[in-house]
Amino acid sequence: MEWTKLMSILLDCCKTQSALYVLWENNLYLKVIVDTVFETDNGLDMDDEEYQEFYMGLLEIQKIINYPTNETFDRNVGECIEISIMNEPVRIELEDHTILWNKL
Repeated sequence: MEWTKLMSILLDCCKTQSALYVLWENNLYLKVIVDTVFETDNGLDMDDEEYQEFYMGLLEIQKIINYPTNETFDRNVGECIEISIMNEPVRIELEDHTILWNKL
């Protein structure tokens, strides 16, 4: 399990409770606050060759700026969404538009 720059950014923002703007490839765009960062896995048995452990950031949705293109989005303001290797965003920025993370 590897600690990534993305998880370091989320942990720092969790400590400061900084509002973040997060964009995914499907055009989902949210204003969020990082709730916590923790270790998790993909739910498979440990002896399964597809088993993975990874870090995840849990983000509380403050505002839904844009819904995903051609997909349903079943979360509401006040609920949480994850960022991890399983749901990696394209970009994360601060309220002043300073880019903290850019996948590209």
